[in-house]
Amino acid sequence: MNVLRSYKRSRLFLFVNITGLAIGLATSIMLLLFVVNELSIDKSIPDNDRIISLNTVMEANGEANTIPIATRRALTDIPQRVPGIEAATQIYFVGESDIKYENENFQNIPSHMTESGFCDVFGIEFIDGNKEALDIPNSVVITEKYANIIFGGINKAMNKVIKMDVTEYTVRGVIKGWPQNTHFSFDLLISMNNDIKSWPSIEFFTFYKIKKGVSVDETRTAVEKEYTELTSEFLKGFDGKGYGVTEKLADIYLYTKATNTLGKKSSISFVWLLSAIAVFILLLAITNFINLFIAQGETRMLEIGVRKSNGASIKDISKLFLSEIFFVVLISFIIGFGLLLLFTPYFPELIDRDIDLAQLYNPVFIISVVFVFVLTVFLSASYPTLYLARFNTLEILANRILFSKRRLTSVIIVFQSIISIVIISFILVVNMQTNYLKDLPLGYNPKNVLVLYINSSLHKEYGTLKQELEKQTGILRVAMSDHTFGMGTSGQGISLLGQTISQSISEYRITDGICEMLELQLVEGEFYKENEEGKNSKSIILNEAAIRMLGLQYPVVGTVVDYKGQKEIRGVVKDFYYNKLENPITPIILTYREHAGSVYIKYADNMNRLDVQTIIQNVTKKIDAAYMINPAWLEDIYKGKFKNLEIQSRILLLASFLSVFISMLGLLAIHAFNTIRRKKELSIRRVNGASKQNIFNLLSFDILKWVLIAGIIAIPIAFFLSTNWLENYANRTSVNWIVFALPILLQCIIAIAVTSGISIKVLNENPVASLKN
Repeated sequence: MNVLRSYKRSRLFLFVNITGLAIGLATSIMLLLFVVNELSIDKSIPDNDRIISLNTVMEANGEANTIPIATRRALTDIPQRVPGIEAATQIYFVGESDIKYENENFQNIPSHMTESGFCDVFGIEFIDGNKEALDIPNSVVITEKYANIIFGGINKAMNKVIKMDVTEYTVRGVIKGWPQNTHFSFDLLISMNNDIKSWPSIEFFTFYKIKKGVSVDETRTAVEKEYTELTSEFLKGFDGKGYGVTEKLADIYLYTKATNTLGKKSSISFVWLLSAIAVFILLLAITNFINLFIAQGETRMLEIGVRKSNGASIKDISKLFLSEIFFVVLISFIIGFGLLLLFTPYFPELIDRDIDLAQLYNPVFIISVVFVFVLTVFLSASYPTLYLARFNTLEILANRILFSKRRLTSVIIVFQSIISIVIISFILVVNMQTNYLKDLPLGYNPKNVLVLYINSSLHKEYGTLKQELEKQTGILRVAMSDHTFGMGTSGQGISLLGQTISQSISEYRITDGICEMLELQLVEGEFYKENEEGKNSKSIILNEAAIRMLGLQYPVVGTVVDYKGQKEIRGVVKDFYYNKLENPITPIILTYREHAGSVYIKYADNMNRLDVQTIIQNVTKKIDAAYMINPAWLEDIYKGKFKNLEIQSRILLLASFLSVFISMLGLLAIHAFNTIRRKKELSIRRVNGASKQNIFNLLSFDILKWVLIAGIIAIPIAFFLSTNWLENYANRTSVNWIVFALPILLQCIIAIAVTSGISIKVLNENPVASLKN
């Protein structure tokens, strides 16, 4: 083929072109697949453009806290007041359920508690049964997936009885599987019981479906207005204000301002980050291609002149170059797609996101890939077709053309180095911020603490359970809490006596022993004590932030406050990070419960997790043989707070490696070409007395000066991006000069290391022989 003939004397250039393009295209398309997947979340739900959710915003002390739940009246009252609502539903978050059928246990089944309106809002399709099943007490609706797993078939699932904890539920419906690319998932829908429906507090995820032909925006405004009126009644006496804010279903995953969602959430900034990386890596690959073609352009000029003298037009020459480039890009695309299919299964693990591979057939993804292909061909072909093909035949054959390609080549090298330096600088800042947050004093010790979510039978026998566990070798302490430290809290109100307005405060409900187990540090007073239920229940423990909020002056122990009646401050603990570490610590109250929902177990340093679980399982079986433990570990919860930063670090690390690899690959080829062209010049220098070291320094300086220029340009860009990104964190590290100097130094070292082999090879040749050749 003509393209292979044209590259016959420069196989290195062909290899670099195909390799760089293939890697760049594979990476860019993989990131593009992820971006399309992220943008498609919840788009597969029927009529998603007409579904909205309702959030409650609590505003106090100049701060607004958006929570994704609402009161029961958001369902019972608002649909009657707003005519544009077609259907409405509420969901009480369950999370993952453990169920028992006959003698088998099934754990971690995604579950929600809801009513028949759920099916109307989300367009649920029943295989067997109907939506009214969710209005019958103690009923469940199950997906076909788990109908097959648990019962061995869809037709075997109906009217079967399963047990969750000690409560029996009847399967009254089987539905089709929920789409994968949604922000929340489930395999079990549980009918909401009357006790939960009667709760007046803010507890329920609320969704509305708007009628066709009705303005979604106007209906959203009406819902927000009605709910704000309901909220003002509910929050009467609260020192602040509450109001409703709605979101479109398709906006929740990427744009929500709520503290959490029914399932997972991401951010549009993360999508933009990956999109930018995809564009940069693709640009690196394309500029490599262009740069190498520029370097080759001079060697093709005689061929162009001969073709033109034989009657070839500019159009013919342009077609020739376009066909060659199209062929190389096509080969690169084929190899790139091979790499894509090879590494796509590992990519979701890298970014900790689920990717629905059905997006490979998404028209948006296909169109985007075709666009990338066409863009790559167009940009790569622009230099030879628009520049080289237009030279006059006589000028070419008379060798009167002066090329400006060296300047353009240098610009491209600088551009590639800028991208690499900026990405490396940014990853250093991300790592510095991660380490800064990890070094913050947490305020409690999560090490070697297991949280056990117990059922009602174990709850009733907690005294026996605690006694038996503490007898075991390696088990140091056992206590209880209604909350998991490091995760969500309950919202409450507190005020000084005589004040009619309460202030918002978070709450952890705990038993005696928890504070000592987690090594909370007392500022003043004491912790809750065993066998002092009467005193414990009449007192509270606050953190330092709560004392500041109430405007109290130390000593405060013995001060009586209004918290669900008069309570005495028993103790004050140092501030501890129970929420996100990037945010300031907010007020929290630790209230006493004689019994709570979760068991905390502290074990010795010489115990491993498997041994601890075995010990606990043996103890619980004596009380409830059917109970299967499914613990959480406080250390894992703490480490999970850094997950997003660590994901960004991994992505940036991969991006920096690829950017450096692609740019250095091109630099290697360019350096090889330029060094070979300068062989006679270098030989004359050596004959005239220049040492090998002098020549090596000369060649190295030609490389380093462009990297240094790139560094000067990259520093303000990296500084702007880094400081702008750090603005998202209230607790943040400071940026110093090392994060900018180190990438430049690294880029210089890599550039010299990559090109030195070629320089040394040329210097080891006989200069006299080179002059004769």
